[in-house]
Amino acid sequence: MKKIIFFHNLRQYKIYNVSRKDLGEDLSTQIIVFSLDLIIYLKNKNIQYKTIDEYISDKNADEIDYAAFDLAENWHENLFKYIEISLGRLFQWDLKYFFARIIRNLQVILNIIEIESPNEIVTFKDNDYFIQEFNNILNHVCALKEISINFISLTNIYVNHNRSRLKITDLIIRNSTIFLSLTPIKKLLKFLSNSILSLKLLRSSKKNIYLNKILMVGGYTFPTLVDEVSKKNLIFNLYRNRTLALIIKNIMKFFRGKKPWLYAYLEDYKTKKIRDQSNLFIKNSLNQWKKKIIIPKFKEIFIFKGISIWSFVKKKIYEQILLNFGWAVENILAFDSFLKKNDIHLITFNVDTMKFQKTLVSVASKLNVPTLVIQHGLAGSQNQIDSKIYTIGFIPLTADKIAVWGKTAKEWFIHHGISEERIIITGAPRFDKYIIMNRNEVLKAKMKNSVFQYFGINKEKKLILFTPNNQDFNIRFTSLHLTLLETEKIYECVLKSVKELPNSHLIIKLHPNDHYEYISNMLIKNLGIKNVSVVRKYNLEHLLIACDCQITTWSTTGLEGLLFGNPLICIKFRKRKYDVPYIEYNVAYEVSKCQDLSSTIKKVLNNPDALKINYKKFIEDYNYKTDGLATKRIAKLIKNQCKKK
Repeated sequence: MKKIIFFHNLRQYKIYNVSRKDLGEDLSTQIIVFSLDLIIYLKNKNIQYKTIDEYISDKNADEIDYAAFDLAENWHENLFKYIEISLGRLFQWDLKYFFARIIRNLQVILNIIEIESPNEIVTFKDNDYFIQEFNNILNHVCALKEISINFISLTNIYVNHNRSRLKITDLIIRNSTIFLSLTPIKKLLKFLSNSILSLKLLRSSKKNIYLNKILMVGGYTFPTLVDEVSKKNLIFNLYRNRTLALIIKNIMKFFRGKKPWLYAYLEDYKTKKIRDQSNLFIKNSLNQWKKKIIIPKFKEIFIFKGISIWSFVKKKIYEQILLNFGWAVENILAFDSFLKKNDIHLITFNVDTMKFQKTLVSVASKLNVPTLVIQHGLAGSQNQIDSKIYTIGFIPLTADKIAVWGKTAKEWFIHHGISEERIIITGAPRFDKYIIMNRNEVLKAKMKNSVFQYFGINKEKKLILFTPNNQDFNIRFTSLHLTLLETEKIYECVLKSVKELPNSHLIIKLHPNDHYEYISNMLIKNLGIKNVSVVRKYNLEHLLIACDCQITTWSTTGLEGLLFGNPLICIKFRKRKYDVPYIEYNVAYEVSKCQDLSSTIKKVLNNPDALKINYKKFIEDYNYKTDGLATKRIAKLIKNQCKKK
């Protein structure tokens, strides 16, 4: 008699185990865990467990990813269109993640049952969306396999421990739209906002300082580029909604700034006429769509390895058709109105694969408004050249042209079907400031001192910077991300190695979107390490300037560190398809065994310049020229791409 218990988080385990102290000693019970905090807890208690990732092979991972991609791209078969814009294609980004998660859950459940041959499975009812999704598939498979399943209800209200606590100010800002539902306040704020826009237009027209009207979507990602482009152009920033936080921010910017910058709100363009048009289109199309999605041929699209997943994805598909397609049509009409009324000459993006941006590009194309993507992250590794999986975020390119960082990226885009004339090499504008900083020794010394003061580090100590990749712990893809065990092993390895170096101090700089600070802190507490700090919101360039050695896996921050001439160590505990080729270019030391990290750090600190001779080639291939002029090159490109008045 074998029993399997699924624990999705540490809270579930603690509640369940209060009255079952022998759970870890029961050899007939197999514990399977989903979260890193629970892995750390059980390991510290010497309790046997397995992780969900142990039941997914590399072959499974690739199959899952490719199946999810194919479904996201083809399920709609261009059946759902509005003015020749495929509504289904607008949502490919979101659905790739969704389908990957569904298929992964199905595959892992099938593998567990095959490997473990359980007589009984125990799981927990929870109001967390992802847990409910997993349980639905588990229940279905258990019914097919005639395996007993028990659902345990937890009395405590679910709390998402995978996110840092929200401050009251965060809640006010995030929910500030609620204030705008109050008509008097909404009218007042709209009046203030429109008044500021009018004043800016008046100011700019009097000075006659702008040549073109440019909409920069995601312009905040390239602040130096915005400053450069706004010298002779009128810049628009388009937000989805008019919120209290945005309006206050814009009012403050108006009184502080001198450069013209117009803030537009898409909701202002969604008039009653547009909403009526959208509703009429959906109403007229709905019966036709319903007929198409109930036929067997349509449902047969949703099959993985001979198993129908229609029952698991049906709700999501109906949601797309009944809700999201209406949203898309509204946005298409609102974008059309915005572009026509403001006579936009060019639209720039930091990414054009997500639904908001892709919808805007599609409308701009209909109106012959030029569009330009500015590469937002590292792409183009030779290791990734034949990988369809890594193209997410970059491919398909919907915009007219893309400004890429270097020749490797250009070759990569060409390999994936983008014509050469659509690709312009400019370098990365985000790195210009690094190159300029690196030439200023006085500024660098000040920044380094500020880091040591902020973290309270003795200036005699060597500073080691660890920049892990953004972790979502396999909620989305499998082969693209590190597994739970890999993540825990890497963190533990870095911490233990630095513990052996008392004359050093480690700073773990988390990705800005990584909200798992508590994971690092759990490990630090368990290992009793003192010479370490964890930070998420801190100036990265200050840390790069201050550090004596940088450790990463395959993060873009490795390239950023090389721009400052930093020695780099890459941890590679398994051969992966998606690593940036720091090792192949011989610009970084490879650590494939944890016991080698401490000695490698010592070697790097004793001879930090050993690999510097190779930096130039890597940087040229991935960031063109190290002249600090990428921003000016893109600004010139923007000027040349603008639609003629």
